[in-house]
This record gives sequence, structure tokens and C-alpha cells, in this order.
Amino acid sequence: MRTEYLGSGEIGWMMMELEREGQDEQAAKQKKLHLERKADRQLDRQIDEVARLARLTMQAALLASGYHKHKGQWRKRRDGKSSTSI
Repeated sequence: MRTEYLGSGEIGWMMMELEREGQDEQAAKQKKLHLERKADRQLDRQIDEVARLARLTMQAALLASGYHKHKGQWRKRRDGKSSTSI
């Protein structure tokens, strides 16, 4: 905490009012920034969920088409066997 002398009389009151307005503006900017960051985090979570679902859909399509994962790579099965037997 610090104390700052802004003057006396009417000029002091005007300076104090200007200082208070500046603090109010700064608080409003901080609140707006906080809300924007919160919205960004929510959007990031939604994008991550869509990406996860897309990855699962792709994997299901590849498995159904006769592909398998070999050392992290998708490869077509040569022997005609399907990894899913229905």
C-alpha cells in the first residue's frame, strides 16, 4: 500500500476523482480480460472434445475397413483378417 499526495482543496478533490476513475477503468479492463480468458478456455475444451471424437471416428472407420495399427502407423491387413469379428 502506498499513499500519494494529490493536493488540497478543489484541485485535490478533482485529482482524487480522476485517480478513482482510472482505478475503476482498470478494474473494468481486468474483469473483461478475465471473462475473455474464461470463454477462451471453454472454447478450447470444446475444440479438444470435437478433436477427440473425430479421432475416435477415424479409428473406427479404419478398423472397419481392415486396417490395424503397427508401431503407431495404420496399415492395411494383408491376410484378409478383420480385427473385428461380428
